[in-house]
Amino acid sequence: MRHANTNRSPLLAVLCAGMLGAAASAQASLVLSWGGDYVSTYQGVVGTPTSSGGASVWAYSDTVAKSPDASVYSGPKFYGAFSLINASGAGVPTFDANRFGVANAAGTDGLRFGASAMPGEGAITMRGLVFFKKEDFANGSSGTVTLDNDTVFSLNVTSSLSNSTSPNVRRYQFAVEALVGGVWGWYISNDYSSGTTTLTLSDAGVWAPYIVSTGATPLEAAPTPGNAAYSVAGSLFEDIRSVGYYFNYRQDGTAANFVTQFKVEATVVPEPGVAVLGGAGALALLLRRHARKMR
Repeated sequence: MRHANTNRSPLLAVLCAGMLGAAASAQASLVLSWGGDYVSTYQGVVGTPTSSGGASVWAYSDTVAKSPDASVYSGPKFYGAFSLINASGAGVPTFDANRFGVANAAGTDGLRFGASAMPGEGAITMRGLVFFKKEDFANGSSGTVTLDNDTVFSLNVTSSLSNSTSPNVRRYQFAVEALVGGVWGWYISNDYSSGTTTLTLSDAGVWAPYIVSTGATPLEAAPTPGNAAYSVAGSLFEDIRSVGYYFNYRQDGTAANFVTQFKVEATVVPEPGVAVLGGAGALALLLRRHARKMR
């Protein structure tokens, strides 16, 4: 018996180190996949825009979802902000009815956002930020979400109506709400698309800080891709609590876009307590099996 007990101590140490190390390890995995059959008929975003001085705005909120009610929409909740500005500052542009929400498309439902200038008025600029919160992705994990070289972002744009493909005028970019240097803030990716395509980012990427206001004009123009502002490496993100995308349009008549898929693969590190509990449970199972063999 003494011989068995003597051998168990180093075995225990090896198992503890192995199991706790395995529990603490993490690798990139699919944390969010938006796209599928979520609605049976068109469902508009939640809320009502406010209009004044040639602008119409859906205010930013990370507490009130813009996604339709769960009784008519089965996808993950999304949040956001939208602004629509008339260049002339006179007539108030309008978000298009039946083109500002989740559209039904037989298994490939899409996020559709459209707007129109007032007749005889100038060009309109439409910006939007659509995002998903950690509690609604990463399987509800409260652990740390980070980016590395195995990270993949993917956005599928199937229709895009604007009068220019210039990155200064029409573009889609990824957006994250991340913790950097102990401070939370929004960041926009240097990777972008200016047309109907699948936009991908296949590593940690380079990002620029982005200001989102809770006031009357929530969305400023994002820095132009390639600008010196894009100097924050995604690997510097200490944690990510929201993922999404940003779009910017300028159009003389009607502006619209249709997104059918948004996916994110990132690294999720479990909270220390969760990792220890998971490792301890697996360790106990292995020790029980070992004890049986030693009898």
